[in-house]
Amino acid sequence: MEVQQKYQEDMADIGQAHISAALEPDYDALIKEKQRKNKIAALKRGKEARKQIKNTQQKETMQQQHHERLQHVRELENLRSKMIANICKKTGSEEDTVCVTIQNKTDEENKQQKLAKKKQKNYLRMLQKLI
Repeated sequence: MEVQQKYQEDMADIGQAHISAALEPDYDALIKEKQRKNKIAALKRGKEARKQIKNTQQKETMQQQHHERLQHVRELENLRSKMIANICKKTGSEEDTVCVTIQNKTDEENKQQKLAKKKQKNYLRMLQKLI
């Protein structure tokens, strides 16, 4: 009789173990869900970082362009003032030389600006590839 009672108790314990195991949460599913949430959060952070980088680059570009424009205006103003100061001393052929010199400087500055823009575009492409 004791053996049979012991058997019944053991069977009840086994049933109880199955029930408690069924009530346990699915840890694999919980881990996968947490990984999914982490991945979504990382993607959001990456997107925000790209926005900030882009905004920073735009601000820097605008500041650089502003500085270059000011420098260009200063150079032109200096040339103009030199021309006005020397206007009485120049002959007709010298005036043509000054005009050509001004045009050459302007062309060179335009080339430098185009080169700077190309460098900036290449830099942006590199950053986008990295991100």
